Amino acid sequence: MAEAWHEGLPDDAFMSEADRVYMAEINRVREGLARGLAFEEAAALIQEQDEGMKAAIKDDVLKILIAEEHFAKGVPLDELALRLALPGAILETAKKSMLEEVVGDGSMRDYLQGLDNDEPGRVDA
Repeated sequence: MAEAWHEGLPDDAFMSEADRVYMAEINRVREGLARGLAFEEAAALIQEQDEGMKAAIKDDVLKILIAEEHFAKGVPLDELALRLALPGAILETAKKSMLEEVVGDGSMRDYLQGLDNDEPGRVDA
């Protein structure tokens, strides 16, 4: 089979420069967390100067961690909060924000309403 025209291109070949910077900053925070830094310490590694972009990056990293650890692996939010050295209320707020972003989708609303009260995906339990 012939090689596709895009074979050998870097993964970010079609990303804008802003997207490349954003992804690099997300990875910088994740690497800090992997080295054992608390969330705010890892977030302090962000080199982006724009404060709005910094806040968006921090918010997105937190949501990514909640998705990976809480929803995918079932880690309780209070345990994740301890590991990140953040108040549990911050994680609860981020979780609710995440779910509100997708609840507008009727199928997601139906899914959430069908969960048992003790399941991680519940926002109203």
